[in-house]
Amino acid sequence: MPSEQITLIMTLTINDGAVDAVTDILQQSRDMVVANEPGTLTYDCYLHGNVCRYVEVYESSAALMDHVTGKVGTELAPRLFEHASLDSVLSFGEPTPEVRSVLEQFGATINGSPVYSRELSPVGHTIT
Repeated sequence: MPSEQITLIMTLTINDGAVDAVTDILQQSRDMVVANEPGTLTYDCYLHGNVCRYVEVYESSAALMDHVTGKVGTELAPRLFEHASLDSVLSFGEPTPEVRSVLEQFGATINGSPVYSRELSPVGHTIT
């Protein structure tokens, strides 16, 4: 049976002088995901200079919509975009038409389902 998981890889460029503000928002975002989003399997953020990369894995399109319509998407994302610009979004998996529409609003490249997948570690990460 095909996986319903949706994986996103996003790249943002942080405005000059805004790394501390973005780091604060990222921590708040992480805390909200841990507390409210059991369908978010992976929520990793990598910061290098003024470049921020997210790797997010959702158990389903519904879980991704919970993220987008929840506090992270409605309260923290707008604050984040005051301090950073979204450079790219790569999406992997087969999103529902509703999620596809949301992803397209962000200029996402939608890559479809994998031809094969070999899991080398347990699915997702436990956020602690």
